[in-house]
Amino acid sequence: DEPVWLDREDTLEVVKWTLNKIYKEPNNKIDRNEVLSKYYTSLVNIEQFCLKELFFSSNNNKRARLEFSPEYGFNNNPMYLFDNHPKDFSRELIYNITFNEELDENYDLIKQEIDILNVINVNPGYASQLGYAQKNPSMIRYLFPDLITQYGWQLYSLNTLIELGYGDEKHQLLKLNQELVVMVMAIIENKYYSGQISRIEAYNYISEMAFVTKNKIDLIQKKIDLNYFSGTLSFIGLMELNSLKIEYKRDKEDKFILSNFHDLILSDGVVPISYLKKKF
Repeated sequence: DEPVWLDREDTLEVVKWTLNKIYKEPNNKIDRNEVLSKYYTSLVNIEQFCLKELFFSSNNNKRARLEFSPEYGFNNNPMYLFDNHPKDFSRELIYNITFNEELDENYDLIKQEIDILNVINVNPGYASQLGYAQKNPSMIRYLFPDLITQYGWQLYSLNTLIELGYGDEKHQLLKLNQELVVMVMAIIENKYYSGQISRIEAYNYISEMAFVTKNKIDLIQKKIDLNYFSGTLSFIGLMELNSLKIEYKRDKEDKFILSNFHDLILSDGVVPISYLKKKF
């Protein structure tokens, strides 16, 4: 009955083992012939949950049409939105799913990962932001969105949805892993951009600290290369939005309604945090 003391290395091994178990569990895997249907089911379930929990007070979500990414399409992400329709709220989005025809049996992502990414990319994440922005009368605020608010909202919406009870403990762990990836990116971005660490050193740090596979490390590094300070902006945006929510709840007390807070954040489009703070 002696106490067992776990050091940092032991803790890391437990986390890695748990994540690997989730990725290897047969029930979590997706057959290559069911990819689009699983994306569709995931989107429907998330939307129904958002409606049930009154995530927004009204439906500002964009319609998204699922398609496999065309061969000429160039994107490093497993899915991406084609959304270049300024002020045209009625036009649906094209949600492109990248698909490897050489897959032997299972899709690259598991069910819970698709849920996580759908929340970030579509509802209540980026596509919901886009819907609010396109309904806003200011073209400038749509054309020049604030990246701190944009990236921060996507991570905030994921955290909030999971906290409201969406999914299970696997979603909880993958959500924490998503947060960890963002923090790891924020830590290395400045050193990487300034040449203090090499690409290989950045790769090794991500591998050691973020608990992701080689393929996902490659995607993270490409994101760092193409979207400057995206990890830092996401982290700052998340912290700022959490702070605004705490202030809003303190002000409203027992009259606090989550959907009203979300409408207040997005009603003017994706505007700078400094502008949002003036509302509180």
